[in-house]
Amino acid sequence: MSFPKEDNKRRFYLDILKIIKQAKRENIKISLAKKDEDYRLGFSLIYEMYYNRKLITTSFEDFLKKNLTKLYNYPNKIMILVKRNKKVTATATLLIDNGPLYSLPCEFLYKNEVQYLRKNNKRITEVVRLASIDNLESLFRLFRFLYKSAFRLNCSDILCTITKKHFYFYKRFFFFENISKKVSFYDHVCFAPVKVILAKLDIFSARFKCFEKFPMEYYNFFFEDKFPEDNLFDSDIFHEIIHKQKNIFSSYPANISPYWSSQDFYPPCVFQASNREYLSIAKPRRASLM
Repeated sequence: MSFPKEDNKRRFYLDILKIIKQAKRENIKISLAKKDEDYRLGFSLIYEMYYNRKLITTSFEDFLKKNLTKLYNYPNKIMILVKRNKKVTATATLLIDNGPLYSLPCEFLYKNEVQYLRKNNKRITEVVRLASIDNLESLFRLFRFLYKSAFRLNCSDILCTITKKHFYFYKRFFFFENISKKVSFYDHVCFAPVKVILAKLDIFSARFKCFEKFPMEYYNFFFEDKFPEDNLFDSDIFHEIIHKQKNIFSSYPANISPYWSSQDFYPPCVFQASNREYLSIAKPRRASLM
């Protein structure tokens, strides 16, 4: 049985609102990895997903040793842990771009695309080691914090290497876009290589798209509502990264990156504009259930 287009749209919005309501529950907590034990918890979830899908066959200890070494060698990173009833249900790691000094993992497959973003003065960060075993509410809560974190760290774009079959989901719900016509094969897994796409989220335009295409409750969840984990932005981890980034980028010659070297690290942003100012900039149409 098929439903009229408007009925399908209404059902879609109702499903979205149900997920958002569940994602607001107090039993979902977010923390940042600080100790080896925290990183171990995050990687245990990643290992569980990879192993169950037969993407790896190595032992957990070997997997942990290899990945921790890579993570520790990268200067600016944040591992985010989402817990539901004290159990880790989702995790992701943000790698903050250090310009030409360090390569992001996605550059292994998409070097030209990443360099193009840098040349156009984009401050990029990459989401790696993303895993979620819970229902969608943990994943949505995780991405809400990823948006906020990247913005607080003064990044303009979030990159993520996504499998081709999952790309539409991230495009529809989290506003990612495919920025390369090339479909690559990630062969660092067992058995057959995995088809992947380099996706990019423009943090500023994502807010406009969300306001225009989704119910107001969805928009408020990602960009307006306050949650306990927002207090983490005042933690030592964020302040340390901000300090490192400011020193790194301010040392670059102006002809390499004039935006990085000339702008204050907390520039005025549309995210803090009043509703009237915001509407005068974007003039979007808000999605409605009516």
